[in-house]
Amino acid sequence: MIKYFTSLAFLMVLTGCYSDNSLELSPEDRVAKDFKWNFNKDRKLHYSFSSESENNIYDGLTERDNYFHQRLTGILLVEPKRNGTADFYTIENEILLYEEDGSVRDTMNMEISNREKGRKPEKGSGVVQLATIYDMIFPLPQDLISVGETTEYKVKRAINVHGISGFVLGTYKLVFDRYEEMLGRKCAVLEGELEISDLSMLPTSDNFIESSLSASGTFYFDLENRNYVAADVEIEENMHFIPDDDNAFPSESKTDGTSVIKVRLDTIQ
Repeated sequence: MIKYFTSLAFLMVLTGCYSDNSLELSPEDRVAKDFKWNFNKDRKLHYSFSSESENNIYDGLTERDNYFHQRLTGILLVEPKRNGTADFYTIENEILLYEEDGSVRDTMNMEISNREKGRKPEKGSGVVQLATIYDMIFPLPQDLISVGETTEYKVKRAINVHGISGFVLGTYKLVFDRYEEMLGRKCAVLEGELEISDLSMLPTSDNFIESSLSASGTFYFDLENRNYVAADVEIEENMHFIPDDDNAFPSESKTDGTSVIKVRLDTIQ
C-alpha cells in the first residue's frame, strides 16, 4: 500500500544585502499589496542565475549508491509578449559536473535551458500545479496581503514512479515579512516554505512509495516596478520505491537530493 512521508523544511539561505530594520513604513506601505508581474512588452529582464545540486541515487539492482553533483550558471531572461504573458528561459548555461571528492569531472555548455512559454503575470486561483522551476523560485501570493501577514495556497506536482503516475499535494506558505533594500531597490520581502508530501491522489498500489519535496526561501519583489529583484531558495527532494515482490522488476530505488538556487536582477532593457 502507499505510505506517507513528511520531510523537514530547509533553513533559508543567508544572502548578502543591505537591511535596515528601522526602515520606516508609510501608510501606503501598510496597505494590502497585489504581487503581480509587469509584463510590459518594452521591459526585458536579465538575471544572473545559479543552481547547485547534489543527489544520491540507490539502485537496488546493483545495490550501489550513485552520487551526482553539478552546478549550473547562466543568464535568466524574462521576455514579455504582446498577449500580456512572458517567456522565461536561461541562456549561456555552463554546467560543471563534480566527482565526490569535489574535483571537476566534466564541463558542459547549453545555449538555452529551463524554458517556459506564456507565463502569466499573476498567480492563478485554486490549486496551483508546480510545472517548472519558476513556480518555486518566483512564488506569488494569491491574496492581497500587507506587512506581517501570511497567506498560503495549495499546490500539486506531477510524478511518475516506475509507471505509477499521479500528483503529490502540498502547500506553499508565504509571509510578507518586511521591506528591505536589495540591489538599490526597495523590495517587499517574502519568506516562503513549500511542503509537498500528500500521496492521496496517487493510484492504490501494493508497492511502497515515499515522495516528498520541501523548500524554503527568501524572495525580494519590487512592488513599484512589479518584478522580482532576487531570490534565494533551498530545495530538498526524496523518493523511495520498494516493489511488493522482492523479485520484481524494477527493483528498489531511492533518491535523496538537495538544490540551492540564487537569482539576482542585473538589468532591465
